[in-house]
Amino acid sequence: GSDAWISPPSFSSDSRYIVFAESKPDLFRVNLVDLRAPVLEAVELGEGYMPSISPDGQMIAVGGIDASKQSTIDIWLDRGAGRRFTLAMNAFGPSWSPDSRWLVYQRFVVAENLIHVFLVDTRSSQE
Repeated sequence: GSDAWISPPSFSSDSRYIVFAESKPDLFRVNLVDLRAPVLEAVELGEGYMPSISPDGQMIAVGGIDASKQSTIDIWLDRGAGRRFTLAMNAFGPSWSPDSRWLVYQRFVVAENLIHVFLVDTRSSQE
């Protein structure tokens, strides 16, 4: 038997792209498939899990783990080919607005021992 798994895929709103994560030994890899390409193949974008592609297909919100073993929400621009930045620590559950401008996610605030919901304007990265 295999311990490998694939996360639920996420479609871009124009149905051109699918993004998903798959487990590999000791890590998770994010993959992108361009459904308009002449040959359908998953292109490995990097480490991460539970990716969610923005409706405009330009950004991917990806769960990650940093060097100190904290969960993160990372934003990858240009469908994973551009700049990448960590949006939040102790964060999970990203969800996009229909116009791709807003990203909502949950974050565990250690000092309060509570989970908060945050809304980010992806044009300015401001919470």
